[in-house]
Amino acid sequence: MLMNFPSKGKIYSEPYGTVSIIAPWNYPVQLTLLPLVGAIASGNTVLIKPSELSLYTSEVLKTIIEDTFDRGFVDVVLGDAIVAAKVLEERFDMIFFTGSTQVGEIVMASAAKNLTPVILELGGKNLLVL
Repeated sequence: MLMNFPSKGKIYSEPYGTVSIIAPWNYPVQLTLLPLVGAIASGNTVLIKPSELSLYTSEVLKTIIEDTFDRGFVDVVLGDAIVAAKVLEERFDMIFFTGSTQVGEIVMASAAKNLTPVILELGGKNLLVL
């Protein structure tokens, strides 16, 4: 725009900090590793909570991630909805969730307590970034 002619813009790339990835049972490898790649490429540390419904895949992902990354840089916790609720009690700098609308509401309510940014992909719909 002409009224902004003499101004300059800059993009500052800054990591959020610690990102939580809560992954679904369908496409568990893709929907865990894709956000993980983006999070670590941006300089964040990550905690992954894969679905308990894809137990064997989650265990393989945990083994691969623990063999690849230092503890504290990328961590994986396995468990059911009780474990997921405990994860959401922790304070994160960003939450990435793929899953149902009902659980998405729980994730959003938890994130709202600390004004944590979230990326929600609910019920097979497009991403909702808030």
